[in-house]
Amino acid sequence: MIKEFCSDKVAIICFIAFVLFSTWFNYNTFRLSDGNITISGGAWSDITFHHGFVRSTSLGQNIPVEYVFYANTPAKYHFLFNYYAGKISQTGLHSVHALNLMCSLSLSFLLLMIFQFGRTVFKNDAVGILGALFYCFTVH
Repeated sequence: MIKEFCSDKVAIICFIAFVLFSTWFNYNTFRLSDGNITISGGAWSDITFHHGFVRSTSLGQNIPVEYVFYANTPAKYHFLFNYYAGKISQTGLHSVHALNLMCSLSLSFLLLMIFQFGRTVFKNDAVGILGALFYCFTVH
């Protein structure tokens, strides 16, 4: 499976594009500049929750794991994602970069799966590319 992927030039080009897009997207939403954390307008309510959870996990003071903003409430929402981002941050990477790394990888692989699904089902690379592109521009 990996050998087939490595020999597929369209898939490799799409994956590189997905990684570049997701990295750009995540760092424009949530970034660290000159020691200040900047969050884009509509994302602050969700990102502050995730960042607080990642930060508390990286400091190691959140056992048993509970929500940061709600006392005595066990964590259920995106537990492993935030936990792994916190463990990455514990290695020395800033929590903003750890969260962006996890988000960028997740979005890149999601777009790759949408691309692969579209091209497998419809036997057409353009359908896979359009599927990933349309996913990026959906309005919620």
